[in-house]
Amino acid sequence: MVDAVDQLASDDNRDNLIFIPERLSANVKFVMTCLPELHLSGQPVVTLKPMDDAEKREVIEGILRSHNRELEDKVIRKMIKLKASRNPLFLSLLVQRLLMMNRDDFLAIKKAGDDMKAISKHQLEVIATCPDSLQKMSAELLTEAGKRINEELVRKVAEYLA
Repeated sequence: MVDAVDQLASDDNRDNLIFIPERLSANVKFVMTCLPELHLSGQPVVTLKPMDDAEKREVIEGILRSHNRELEDKVIRKMIKLKASRNPLFLSLLVQRLLMMNRDDFLAIKKAGDDMKAISKHQLEVIATCPDSLQKMSAELLTEAGKRINEELVRKVAEYLA
């Protein structure tokens, strides 16, 4: 799998897919993703439609199931309404943020009533204040992880990723 081929350096190597060996076993297949504007000559293309609300819900619930967690329906509906929710990676990052609630989150929840209603209210506030783009959400999640783990370590990891 090669994700975001359109983000590779724009040159003949990318456009001619020079990074794919000429001779491949019949059992080897490449799957590449790219923006629709990039036309890769001679390659079969499957264009994905934007996710509808039911598919967004499936993404969210699938991530939650893999962590043996649940969210209230109103929290999921709020996530689905976000403009950036059309991107499954954005949804994944937002779910991860909700799953990493810590002492500060639970102190705020305790002050608000310390019940399921207070938990949902806090989660809705996190969603309402989350960044509106994948790039900003990625940075936000790293910042939050740093607060919970080790800010210097997470900053270094972010530098390496960049």
